[in-house]
Amino acid sequence: MAELCALTIGSTIIFLTFPTFLWTAGPHTSHVSRFVVSYLAVVPFAALLLAIRRRRLRAAELAAAVLIVWAVKMLITVGLYHGLAGRARPRLEPALVERRPPVAADRRYTPIEAFSGRRISGSVVTPDGTALVGALVYLKGLHQGKPTVAGATSAVVFDGAYFKPFLSATTAGSHLAISNNSNAPVVVTGRIDGRSVFNVPIIGGSSRRIRLTKQGRLKLSPRSGTATETAWVQVLAHPYFAVTGTDGTFAFENAPNDALTLTTIYVGGDGALQINRREVSEGSLDIGLSTVFEIDRGANS
Repeated sequence: MAELCALTIGSTIIFLTFPTFLWTAGPHTSHVSRFVVSYLAVVPFAALLLAIRRRRLRAAELAAAVLIVWAVKMLITVGLYHGLAGRARPRLEPALVERRPPVAADRRYTPIEAFSGRRISGSVVTPDGTALVGALVYLKGLHQGKPTVAGATSAVVFDGAYFKPFLSATTAGSHLAISNNSNAPVVVTGRIDGRSVFNVPIIGGSSRRIRLTKQGRLKLSPRSGTATETAWVQVLAHPYFAVTGTDGTFAFENAPNDALTLTTIYVGGDGALQINRREVSEGSLDIGLSTVFEIDRGANS
């Protein structure tokens, strides 16, 4: 009996300390190795104790000893796991939230029916003349303009490895449909400025529809995903946004005549978002497609 108690205590200590202390693990830490190692460790130690004490080793005695220790240990570790696992707060999350500047949003935007304004258009190219396809272009600093489309829904698809599209935009108050085209379930987390906006489970082959109420740059990612599995959705107060076509061009119809900021976001060669801004002066009726909006790959924020 003393040997069984010692085995139970020893394997429980392994469970609490391997590979890290149980009470310091984060809420999303995997504990598979903790369970596997602590339970399998019982087998060789039980065999060693039986061989020393009885000077023989029988398979039936070894199996009985291991099963007894496992049964007792299960009752202990289940209580310890539910009481201690996931109690530690992520150390980096509060620091990241505090250091990130708030994203300026057009919160005072007033929609006006039958709004009439100027045309803003252009091309997004690199200094070597290559057109940037799929770059997101939108206006900032608007006070009034066209109304948004009521009941609009944008879509993002997760195929098990990536989100498509990687970069898109929509308006606050619209819906975002997230489809999971993989066979496995996934939990998709949405964050703006490091703060969680939603956290929804989606089983394989199904979708979830989420209403977006906050403005900002929404980051989508699986709870345990990698950097390559993220997607970005710019949530705006107005409908003045576009994605560049195959020739890198964009256009906004009936844009306000105010001094505005034209913001372009695209994916750099390293997979990170690159952001460029250009001021659009008041009274400029048409930038014109002949005017090239060059992207300096070294500028980002």
